[in-house]
Amino acid sequence: LSYTWGYKVSDIVDGLSSFCRKQSLDPQTFRVWICCFCVNQWRVKEMLEKGLTVPFEVFRDTFRDRVRAIGNVLALLTPWDNPGNLKRLWCVFELHYAIHEPECDLHL
Repeated sequence: LSYTWGYKVSDIVDGLSSFCRKQSLDPQTFRVWICCFCVNQWRVKEMLEKGLTVPFEVFRDTFRDRVRAIGNVLALLTPWDNPGNLKRLWCVFELHYAIHEPECDLHL
């Protein structure tokens, strides 16, 4: 799921429910990879406090490996006329990667 942390939980749930309905997927068994639950992003802050950094390549490779394994990226574009994730560089990277990765389907 490509989204920003600024989105309301209700928008995320509504978007996922709508996607399941349109794709005829069972929302009770449908699984979604959400980065904040699957990748420890707080380690960046912890490493900065220690004077260290996490190279971009680590995040890129982690994302790439997950996307290749899953094969899909669902972009939550809300609000429709001014989507928040189009203003976030990482989200734009996710979309770029999903478009250019032959093993991935991008869903809007």
